[in-house]
Amino acid sequence: MAQLNLGSIKFNWRNAYNASTAYSVDDVVSYLGSSYICIAASTGNVPTNTTYWSQMSSKGTDADLLSITSTAQVTFIITTDLQSQDLQLEHQVSI
Repeated sequence: MAQLNLGSIKFNWRNAYNASTAYSVDDVVSYLGSSYICIAASTGNVPTNTTYWSQMSSKGTDADLLSITSTAQVTFIITTDLQSQDLQLEHQVSI
């Protein structure tokens, strides 16, 4: 009966894609914000080449931080107790 070593079934993370690196089946790289797994031995074939690579995850959409707007209102309430000379500061924030 054939034996299967489950410890050898895993992805091999190779970091960012490098055109001069030789990749083997199950090597995983990042490329332009997405992740790809090598499905056929490859050197110099970009991860978008579906003969050698399969996309595992797609890059998400970056937030456009310049177009995010909000209005905030901050209220400070200062109270004093002249007899005990205590000063209390309370602030409230509404967005």
